[in-house]
Amino acid sequence: MEGSTDRIRILHTSDWHLGRQLYGRRRTGEFEDFLNWLLNTIEQERIDVLLISGDVFDTTTPGSTAQRIYYDFLGRLSHTCCRNVVIISGNHDSPTLLGASSTLLRHFNIHVVTEAAAEKEVLLLSDKDGTPVLGVIAVPFLHDRDIRFSMEDESLQDKEHAYQTAIAKHFAGAEHVLSQTESKRIPVVCMAHLFTAGATTVEGDGVRDLSVGSLSHVTPSIFPAIADYTALGHLHVPQRVGGLDTIRYCGSPIPMGFGEANQRKQVCIVELAYNTTPIISEVQVPSFRKLVQLKGDLRQIKEGLDRLSSPSPTDETRPIWVEVHYDGEEIIEDLQQRINEMTSHPTCPVEILAVRNLRKAQAILRQQEETQTLESLTPKDVFSRCMEQNGIPQEQRNELSVAFDELYHSVLTVENEE
Repeated sequence: MEGSTDRIRILHTSDWHLGRQLYGRRRTGEFEDFLNWLLNTIEQERIDVLLISGDVFDTTTPGSTAQRIYYDFLGRLSHTCCRNVVIISGNHDSPTLLGASSTLLRHFNIHVVTEAAAEKEVLLLSDKDGTPVLGVIAVPFLHDRDIRFSMEDESLQDKEHAYQTAIAKHFAGAEHVLSQTESKRIPVVCMAHLFTAGATTVEGDGVRDLSVGSLSHVTPSIFPAIADYTALGHLHVPQRVGGLDTIRYCGSPIPMGFGEANQRKQVCIVELAYNTTPIISEVQVPSFRKLVQLKGDLRQIKEGLDRLSSPSPTDETRPIWVEVHYDGEEIIEDLQQRINEMTSHPTCPVEILAVRNLRKAQAILRQQEETQTLESLTPKDVFSRCMEQNGIPQEQRNELSVAFDELYHSVLTVENEE
């Protein structure tokens, strides 16, 4: 089988998290603007294949608005130059909900992969004449139960080793299935939604708590050697894996929280042909709303708000969302009110979403009268503090921490399966 000798242009995106809110504020307009921009980019860049590497939605039960945005995008995409679409489910997605429309969408060359089975994960994409032009190994987010049987009395180390072995075997199985198809002389891409060892995350991205210890941190060696490019999802920071140009996270297209406010968001365009070096370019995604995190004393915060309130040639079309971290020496009881007054005039383009009084929190901690909410602490933080407050000897804490990690990982796995 000779296949096509033409170069194929692929756009890699992931982690849309449609329906996500920020401090209870809806972000529908931002998501719609991104998808409009994406459609225009697909046309301008003459994209043949769109890859969406998981976490299409922010929850397993997305609202009607998030689903409308998704299906409206796919409907309009069918009228562009894009010939094929491959979508895998992420840990935030419901495989059942995302896969429910897969049979219908396949008629529009939209391939939705939500099942952890090689025969479902291996695809051959064709051009308009029916000639295979691209092989795809599309692996959705893998729950522990998808790839192995848990054993009684497993330690965290045993579980980690078993997981690593099982996931490597899973990818090898998919690669074997692809090798049995008519894919001998066409380029191949791999898609996956997972956490790789040594990868970078940011505070508040919703990823950190899903990876206890290194249980779900895989090494780049597990990815199929046959793949010319590996399109990853799950992490919101754009990055290469293991320094390899052809194994990448493209990152989330819009900042999911203030921890991502200063990131340069992007999608990746990959140009492939059989037995040639991929040409990879990064296309910056425009900012659809400005997020700013201000930190300092009251004077510094006011100066920052004044700067944001000053008109500029590139005024935002939406209010600027601000998260304030106060760390001044003075303890101010009415901090929230005083900061709100700084942005109270009708034409102010700034909206304060949250105020964190770091100085007051530190004072309370010193007095051992902490009133932090659980939202501001990770479960591991709470467990560590419980051990400290109960005077658990240091030599016992390590063993208890390992036991906690095992239990916490089990809880997370169950939650993601529901």
